[in-house]
Amino acid sequence: MHKTKTSLVVLALGGISQAQTLYAVAQDRGLYSIDVSNAAATKLATLSEEAFGLHIWAGDGSPYAGTVYVTNGAGELKSVLNLQTGQLSDVLYTLGGGTGTPDLDFGNDPAEGDALVAATDEAETGFVISPPAKGPIKKLKPDSSIGRAMAFGYNGTSYYTLDSTSGGQKVFKTSTSGNATEIGALSGAKADIDGVAWSGSAFYGLDVNGGLYSLDLDTAKATYIGDTKVVGWRDGSFGDPVPEPATLLTLAAAVGLLGRRRKGA
Repeated sequence: MHKTKTSLVVLALGGISQAQTLYAVAQDRGLYSIDVSNAAATKLATLSEEAFGLHIWAGDGSPYAGTVYVTNGAGELKSVLNLQTGQLSDVLYTLGGGTGTPDLDFGNDPAEGDALVAATDEAETGFVISPPAKGPIKKLKPDSSIGRAMAFGYNGTSYYTLDSTSGGQKVFKTSTSGNATEIGALSGAKADIDGVAWSGSAFYGLDVNGGLYSLDLDTAKATYIGDTKVVGWRDGSFGDPVPEPATLLTLAAAVGLLGRRRKGA
């Protein structure tokens, strides 16, 4: 019996941090976890409003580590206060200026320290919000050769944008200085990619019909992994979301109870 309880606790603790778990938001307002090895999606919560952009702050020791940030259709930046109920915070920052942001991705920008980098769907324009809750907005140099951005990813050195060209999205690579290079039309995707995320070693993409892909954006190639069974993906992010305090207390109590039972055994 002790062995069974130990296994339960280990599984619960392991569920807190899964480096290769992709988290994503969809048009049904759902916040999901996705196993990138087999495309299995699990709904974690229903957000209090639909989110279009998603970023989980890296566990780098900053005060924002583990925070789940989202943006809504009005371009407002919020955080997920409760990973079980889906409650969102008040507006932390508004991109403003009449800028449409109904499809937006984030990435840490080392040049700016604690910052979020975003691309709107109106043009390939980057924004840096530093620190996340305050601003200010800094525009990167836009490149007029890039059309409406549908998906956006950042690997720490370059920004990659997939435009909205139906049936053959073009991939652009943009340096931190803002100069863009067209890589070519994305091949291998069954539908338009609407969300891109960097795992730390590779890009992954989600299409509008629920498909999950591994992406080699330097060669504009998508490799199909499987069907997540969720339609209308908006955006995704890798990271270690901060678990709810109640979850931590429950786990701590379970570990303590297990320890006491072992001691009395």
